[in-house]
Amino acid sequence: MNFSKIIFSFFLFFSFLFANEKTIIIGLTPNPFESLIEHMREDFKKEGYELKIVEFADYILPNKALSNKELDANLYQHKPFLDEYNKNAKSDLVATTPIVIAPMAAFSQKLKDLSELKDGARIAIPND
Repeated sequence: MNFSKIIFSFFLFFSFLFANEKTIIIGLTPNPFESLIEHMREDFKKEGYELKIVEFADYILPNKALSNKELDANLYQHKPFLDEYNKNAKSDLVATTPIVIAPMAAFSQKLKDLSELKDGARIAIPND
């Protein structure tokens, strides 16, 4: 079973909790999840559900929106992040299924190994 089928199955199961609702509102961070969910929009439509996507540019707001019932679900975080959020926000959000998180890596056109990085070297780190 491929990843999009796993996610679709999750949301189809999840949608039964909202049997009277025909719109599922999901919060997510940009790619890869936005592209994946957009790709699945027609699958939801075939099952009779409209999919509304709310994109967030930070990693706290999707959980706040879910806690405030502005979303039906969100898709962007791993379990340790959710656990830390729950602890700090005194929240009780639960993970329903694990998701794939792309690993981070170091890239260089000059260095072959991280051990070659000199003290005081300038590097870039994404804000997310």
